Parts: sequence; C-alpha cells; structure tokens
Amino acid sequence: VGVFALAGCGGDDADERAAERVVREFAAADGPEACDLMSERALDDVYGGDRSKTPYYECLERSGRFEDQEVDIEDTERGKGDRITVTATTPDDDRQFKVSLDETAGKWLVDRIIEE
Repeated sequence: VGVFALAGCGGDDADERAAERVVREFAAADGPEACDLMSERALDDVYGGDRSKTPYYECLERSGRFEDQEVDIEDTERGKGDRITVTATTPDDDRQFKVSLDETAGKWLVDRIIEE
C-alpha cells in the first residue's frame, strides 16, 4: 500500500511552492515521515477507526508498509483561507490526485487526498 494509495518571492507564490514540496515529500515517503506531513483530520480520516490507538500512532505502526511514489505537479490552486489544492500525477500519467493542504502553525500539511 503506497502512501498515495502523493521559488516564488512572497505570499501566495511562496505558499504554493511550499505546498508543492510537501506533496512531493509525502509521495516520496516510505516510512513514518509521512505521518508528520498529515493534518489531524487526515490522520483521523485514514487511521481513526481503531479507538484503542491514536490515529498518529496507528499511522506510525503501518508506515513500514508505505511505498514511495514519484509524482509530477500539474497544477496548484489557492483556496479560501489557509487551503491550497495541488494536482499531482504519477510520471506515467496513469494516476492523478487532488491533494488538499491546510496550513497549521505555519506548516503546510496534507489534509485530504482524492484520486481522480
């Protein structure tokens, strides 16, 4: 099971580049580092079913099975507030993902991934 199954000057440009970096890092993650790139909501959505463990701890336990995935960034769009959506595809264009990121405490985190 893969993790995906993911130099401007000033404001929005810098935020969009930062969000794109997070998407690339998340897709390339093949271990527990992926868990640190996910928002609390994303962790709860994906790993919150077993209430005997925290979603973050559940992510850490499963992270040994993560496989890295290279992605190409196709589009980046600023939404309302602290939200950016990045469209990423696998290099063979076989799979496409819409990755929503939220800024939390000055850090962009993956909040939701939708495969299209």
